[in-house]
Amino acid sequence: MILTEPVQCKTCKAVSVNGGTVHCHSCFKSAYRDGFIYALEQYGIWKDGERTIGCMGRNIKDVIAEFDKENT
Repeated sequence: MILTEPVQCKTCKAVSVNGGTVHCHSCFKSAYRDGFIYALEQYGIWKDGERTIGCMGRNIKDVIAEFDKENT
C-alpha cells in the first residue's frame, strides 16, 4: 500500500491518507443511506395513511430498518 499526502474529507474534515478520496468512508456511507431513503420516498405510494414499498406493500419504516440492519 502506498501512502499519499493527507487529504481532508470535504464533509466532516477528517484527514485520510488512503489514496486521495474527497470523502471519508463514514460520510460516503451516510450519503449513500440518505440517497437510498430518498429513492424509497419517491418510489413509495400512500396506502391507508402509510407509505408502502413494492408489490407486497411493505411499510417504508420496515424497509429502512432492514437496510440499516444489513449495514449495507
